[in-house]
Amino acid sequence: GGGARQPNTDIQFSEGYEVGGDPVSSLGAGLLGALRETHVRQVKASKGSGLLGALQVTANTSLLSQIMTSTAQDKRAVAEVEQLLRAVNALTSSPNEGGCPWTAEQDAMGIIHHAKDELDEIAEEIVLGDASGVRALESELGDLLFNTLLLINLCERDGLGGASLEGAAASASAKLRRRAPFLFGVGQRPQTPAEANAIWKA
Repeated sequence: GGGARQPNTDIQFSEGYEVGGDPVSSLGAGLLGALRETHVRQVKASKGSGLLGALQVTANTSLLSQIMTSTAQDKRAVAEVEQLLRAVNALTSSPNEGGCPWTAEQDAMGIIHHAKDELDEIAEEIVLGDASGVRALESELGDLLFNTLLLINLCERDGLGGASLEGAAASASAKLRRRAPFLFGVGQRPQTPAEANAIWKA
């Protein structure tokens, strides 16, 4: 619904961690582990570095807090996506197991065609706006999200490129770490859009 997003200000990491503390369990893979590792490294490096070092860690911790904080709206969105994923999994199961006969006949290229249509409809809604208040853009974005999950599921079902949702998500996370390394305390933080774009394309 409406209203401002109410943040949950607790920074939560993998089990066994506290902000500013020493690791007591394996970092594991993924963005959260990398962010946590960066924070611990920067805190240790700042010891004895004076006021500027302390200010830098404060700035980095503020960014870290922003990235790691989950709002109530975020949590509701994640719950909705999880339910959608479960529905897609059920939809693409064998018809003998209760799945959809129509979906069983679909392939990745067919879903790509549907997704392109959805992108055209999204563009149209952005141009038209939402003066009627029917949230048509949100609906079209939901269709694209559904088609994306369905496409990944069908690629996995048909053994295309060894693709899976887990692998696709991990690939996106790894690409973010390469293209926005400054989020993880690597390199210089860009000050302009042009600098950020140059780092992204490097």
